[in-house]
Amino acid sequence: MEANKLDLLTPSEKKTLRQLLVDHDQKAVARTLGLSPETVKTHLRNAREKCGYASSFALARALIAHERSTPFQGIPPKGGGPDGDVAGRFAPPDAKAPAVHHDDELREERTVFTFTDRCDHAPPARSESDKTIALKRLLLVGALVLILIVAIILAFPLSESFQRFANAIETPT
Repeated sequence: MEANKLDLLTPSEKKTLRQLLVDHDQKAVARTLGLSPETVKTHLRNAREKCGYASSFALARALIAHERSTPFQGIPPKGGGPDGDVAGRFAPPDAKAPAVHHDDELREERTVFTFTDRCDHAPPARSESDKTIALKRLLLVGALVLILIVAIILAFPLSESFQRFANAIETPT
């Protein structure tokens, strides 16, 4: 397939195709991208028609291979690839050029992707309210443990007192 056909795809179609390789399911792609399932189906159908593919998965693999072979001019946005989405963050285990398939022998294959973008961000700092809540919980647990210890210490003398009281009010026979 000629590379210029892939250039005809809109950014939304490209984004949908890339996400299809990550999620493997149109409904999951719709949830991830915040689109309706019908919109995802429309994007995939339009992309297949523009490029002459019968399989969305094969077209998505061809798009990724094309984007890897085409150098990007400029600084990519923070999100990853040229469109700011997952293309720059995910890479297949073995990136092979897609095989040319004829429509009569077309099979859909699924590729497993692994996360390759390393983020060295520190975990968010705890706010004052989080620290206050943790301190209150700690004090509550400490108070409950103290009450339990006092109850255990006083249990034996109280039981003897109750036994003497019960014996005193019992009428002799």
